[in-house]
Amino acid sequence: MAATLDEAIGLVHAASVERIRTEEHGGWENDGRQIWLCAKADAQQARLRSLFQSAGRYGVHAVLLGHWPYGLSLTVDDEGRILSAPPNAQELTGSYLATIPPEAAEVSSPRALPETAGASTDTPPIGAEPAVEATTGLRLLILGPEAIQLHGDELAGLLERRFSWEIATYLACHPDGATADAIIEDLWPSEPLMSARKRFTDAVYHLRRALRTASGKPQEKFVVLRMNRYRFDENVLDVDLWDFNAAVIAGRSASDNAERLAHYRRAVDLYRGEFVHVGDGLWAETFRHDVRRKALAAFEGAASLLEQQNPAMAITMLEGAREMMPWSEEADRRIMRIYQRLNRMNDVRIAYEALTERLARFGEKPSAETRELLRTMAAAGNSMN
Repeated sequence: MAATLDEAIGLVHAASVERIRTEEHGGWENDGRQIWLCAKADAQQARLRSLFQSAGRYGVHAVLLGHWPYGLSLTVDDEGRILSAPPNAQELTGSYLATIPPEAAEVSSPRALPETAGASTDTPPIGAEPAVEATTGLRLLILGPEAIQLHGDELAGLLERRFSWEIATYLACHPDGATADAIIEDLWPSEPLMSARKRFTDAVYHLRRALRTASGKPQEKFVVLRMNRYRFDENVLDVDLWDFNAAVIAGRSASDNAERLAHYRRAVDLYRGEFVHVGDGLWAETFRHDVRRKALAAFEGAASLLEQQNPAMAITMLEGAREMMPWSEEADRRIMRIYQRLNRMNDVRIAYEALTERLARFGEKPSAETRELLRTMAAAGNSMN
C-alpha cells in the first residue's frame, strides 16, 4: 500500500512495465497473480485510463471509487454493497466490497512493490466480510426491562431513545434481519414515509453509538446491512432472547432429566418478562405469544422434573407460571396437589383462597374443576384424620 495516489500509480506502472518486458523475453506466464490499484481517482482519470488500457492482460487491474466514464461501473452504497451493475456483470449485484482495516495497512516503500507485486493474492474478494473479534462481552437484554450489559455488568443511561429500543427489540426478534421498508412498516405503520425513514436512520445511528460506547469498539457496526437486510452482528453482540430460545430448544431435545432441567432453569432465569418497546404496529404480538408459550413450558417442565425431589422449588416454578397467566388455574391446581402429597392441607386452602382473590380481580370465580378438586382433597384429608 502506498501513502499517496501518485506513488501508487508509479508502483503499478513500474510493475506493469516489468511484466510487459518479461513477456517480450518469453518469461511472463499468466499464473493468476494480480496487481490491484484501489483508490478514489476522480482527479487523475486520463492518467489512469492510459495506465490500465492495456495492462489488464498482464494481471494489472483497478477498482476506482467515484465517477469513472470508462470500463465497468457499479453503484455502491455506504455499507459497501453493490446496488446495481451493467448487464454483463449482474451477478455482482448484492455483493459487498470489503476494505482492509486501517490498523492492518502497511505502507510499502517504492522499491518493494516490483519484487512482491505479482506474489500477492490476498486482496479480499467481493462479498468477503471483514474480520471481527469473536466476542466483545456485550449483551443486549430485551426480555423484561431493557438494558445493555458488558461482561455481566449493566451500563445505565447509554440508550435512552425509545425509537432505538424499538429497533433493538425488532432486530432481536428477527435474527436473520429485515429490510428497512419492512422494519418501518411494522414499527411505525401510520407515520408519514419520509418521517419514518428519518426516524429509522436516527434510531439505527443512536443504537450503534450506544453499543460502540458500551463496548469500547468504535470500529464495529453492531447493526450490519447484508443483502439489503439490517440485522445484529452476532459475532460482536449477544441477545438474551437468542439464548432463551436456544435453552428452550435444548431442553426439549435433552437426553436425560438432569440436562433437561438445567436447560429449563436457564430459560426461566433468562425470562424476566415481556419485551416493552415495540413501536406502533401489531408485529410484536406474535413474538410475545411465542415467547410466553415457551417460558410457560419451561416453568412447567422444570416443575414436573423437580416435583418429587424438590417440591418447594417445583412450587416456585409453578408460581412463576401462574404470574405469566394469572387468569389460568392449572398452575394453582398443581400447587394444591403438591401440598396434598406433603399432607399440608392448610396450605392447600391458602392456595385456593389466593386463587379466588386473584380471579376476583378479573370478575371471575374458580372453575367447577378447581372447586371439585378442593372438595375431594378436603374429604380425603378429613377421612385420614
